[in-house]
Amino acid sequence: MLFGSVMFMNDWSRYQIYEGQPHHRADFEVTRVYYQKHPKGGADVYASGTVEGNREWIDLLPYLHTRPQGQAQLEERVAVGTSIPVYLFPNRKGRLRVPVYNVVPPAEAYHRSAMAELNYGLLGLALDGGILFVLIRLRRLCFEASESVAAFAIGAGQSR
Repeated sequence: MLFGSVMFMNDWSRYQIYEGQPHHRADFEVTRVYYQKHPKGGADVYASGTVEGNREWIDLLPYLHTRPQGQAQLEERVAVGTSIPVYLFPNRKGRLRVPVYNVVPPAEAYHRSAMAELNYGLLGLALDGGILFVLIRLRRLCFEASESVAAFAIGAGQSR
């Protein structure tokens, strides 16, 4: 439940960031790629380049779909000069300004994802409630059965 809530809030906040913001399709021209490994595992994969003459940064994972194993493999997959289709949000700053182009615009994609997580979260909550109800009923039945066996044993011991 906690994990689903965090995912929902992340997508909902991203939806709020992009909703109603002016944007257009542009091309990101790669000038350098970066593979930054984290000490506890995982890595950031991003690039610097230009969009309409301005220096920008982009997260490459949505473009690559799979994380490369190192800097050499990243440079092999995304060479200098590669043109990546993006959405340009001129009013935004940082990496949020240039998301990778997808058929579904970012605001709509984040909204769909947030609603799916909300629906699955509610379904998971209902399933958890049903399982908890069944387990409580089973526990009650087990205690009732053990109490009746104990009462029978006590009654049988007194009749002798």
